[in-house]
Amino acid sequence: MRLARAYFTKSYSRFGYRARMERQKSVVLPKVYPTEKEQRIFDLLKEFVEVKKLGTTVRVAGGWVRDKLLGLDCDDLDFALDNMMGEEFITKAREFLTVEKNLEIHGFGVIKTNAEKSKHLQTATLQLFGQKVDFVNLRSETYEDNSRIPKIEIGTPEEDAYRRDLTINALFYNIMTDSVEDFTKKGIEDLHAGVCRTPLEPLATFTDDSLRVLRVFRFASRYDFDIVPEIPESLKNEEVRKALKLKVSRERIGIESHKALSHKNSYLYLEHVFGNGLESIVFEIPPTAKVLAEDPNLQRAVFQKGFENATFINRSDQLISNYLQEVTKMLSDSERIFYLYLSAVLRPFLPYTHETKKKKEEDLISFILKESLKFTHKESGNVLLICQSSAKFDEILQMHSKDWLLPLGYLIKETGFFWELALVTALVNKIVETKSEAHIATYSELYKYIYSNGLQETFSLKLMLDGEEAKRIFDLPKGGPLIKTIMNRMFEWQLMNPEKTKAALLEEITADKSKFLS
Repeated sequence: MRLARAYFTKSYSRFGYRARMERQKSVVLPKVYPTEKEQRIFDLLKEFVEVKKLGTTVRVAGGWVRDKLLGLDCDDLDFALDNMMGEEFITKAREFLTVEKNLEIHGFGVIKTNAEKSKHLQTATLQLFGQKVDFVNLRSETYEDNSRIPKIEIGTPEEDAYRRDLTINALFYNIMTDSVEDFTKKGIEDLHAGVCRTPLEPLATFTDDSLRVLRVFRFASRYDFDIVPEIPESLKNEEVRKALKLKVSRERIGIESHKALSHKNSYLYLEHVFGNGLESIVFEIPPTAKVLAEDPNLQRAVFQKGFENATFINRSDQLISNYLQEVTKMLSDSERIFYLYLSAVLRPFLPYTHETKKKKEEDLISFILKESLKFTHKESGNVLLICQSSAKFDEILQMHSKDWLLPLGYLIKETGFFWELALVTALVNKIVETKSEAHIATYSELYKYIYSNGLQETFSLKLMLDGEEAKRIFDLPKGGPLIKTIMNRMFEWQLMNPEKTKAALLEEITADKSKFLS
């Protein structure tokens, strides 16, 4: 991965960014090359427009054009229409396709506007040859003060292009003429240069819709593109920061961040967020987290540690991958990256809590994930589990190695296949906290111990006796605390006697039941 861009301003230097070298130009294809299925769809739509004399120019908009020119696959077909709404277009198209072309049409529907989810334009959708395609009208947008919900009207291609977030996302492919259209006059050039630039002046683009700040970061990180210096400069404007904090829903901030943090270049997204001082907006701390909310310097220090954790992971890819043998079997690459970086960033917040509406103390990490980012309860629970288990790995390392077996067995059992991510989080946090990489040897010893003692899959260890068998053997009429104790003792016996059989366990129980009852 390339080094950090040299033009990043002072806001970036507060985290000690490396000087970034001059980047090479991106490889951009001379034209768009649709797949065979895509060409069939284009030809069919052209025929429909011409036969019905609609006078409509049909264009593919945005990401599909960008990715095709970069030689990347993209199945996100979004069509923009210049003289009618999407619903009217597909209603007419359905009759033509089913009656005159004898085709089966599936997935016909209209997705209504939803301001809460930043869905401001009605989208008509259907499936052609198994491919989902969306239709919207070209639009112009105007915004009222104190709202990020735009007033939308049918617009020209130029108006539509200039209201988009980036020039590289403002390209069109005109299926009527088989040509790429660049109405900002910068999109193709910026693709070649590997640059993220807003079609209008950044302040105008972000004032209209400050969510675009995070979209810029996401696309810059996804493609490892430079961000023009005017954009970081515009983010010093307090109105832009205020709008991002107050006018953009937490759900939408979470959606953008989730997409970015699930990509292989997730670190670059964090680099942009932290480098521009937006971490306290994205990972918002509530006023009810009094220790941090009332001490801005402490809050900045905790965020700093989280970013340094992510930085260490980014520059230690080979080291980290050595610790992730088991989890790679269970999670996709995007899931592993998501949990790895998010846990690293949030681990320093583990000691802190916030007060709930019911006046109870709750982990601050849970609030950040569930409320600030609106991630799912499952994802939030997994990140918290990783962070909490990382602290327990630190506690185990304070013990003598001869006492590791059972505590590790229980920890891996309760952490599940996330245990390796927890161990990595513990290692990285310790290195950053102490500013010493000497801990690598200690954590490596622990990791080897786990595998040499066959503990790596303890979370899926099946006990030799189930609950019903245990109740019968120990003459217990029902379950309760005692049966839990018995099951725990059997779990420990199996960890300490991995080669022994069920018969050996039964023999030991018969010889001395008391060992399994306390």
